[in-house]
Amino acid sequence: MNTSLRNIILLVIGQVLALTSVITLVTYAALVSRMLTGSTSMATIPAALAMIAAALTAYKASMFMKRFGRKRGFQFGALFALLSGIFTFSGIYPRQRLNSLKHTSFCLFRMPAPSFW
Repeated sequence: MNTSLRNIILLVIGQVLALTSVITLVTYAALVSRMLTGSTSMATIPAALAMIAAALTAYKASMFMKRFGRKRGFQFGALFALLSGIFTFSGIYPRQRLNSLKHTSFCLFRMPAPSFW
């Protein structure tokens, strides 16, 4: 297979996976926020926080990658994404195995939102 064709196929697959994950993240964040707060007006807070955080951290992330390299920058980002997933899970998972989402922590669920972007 031609190297450029292989690279194009890999880029297309990567783009599809990235866009799918972003769409899923925004959808689930709104749904879970609605379930945790019981208010539709607060369901858009996760998406808003994510956009604000992305705007505020883009420059610092690029400076980090300029200094330490892209590989280290993406590894650092992956570490933050892992920690964010753990915090998000612990914020959503009901305390003491209750069947109700009323006993979960909205703040703990929202804390890692900026790290996903």
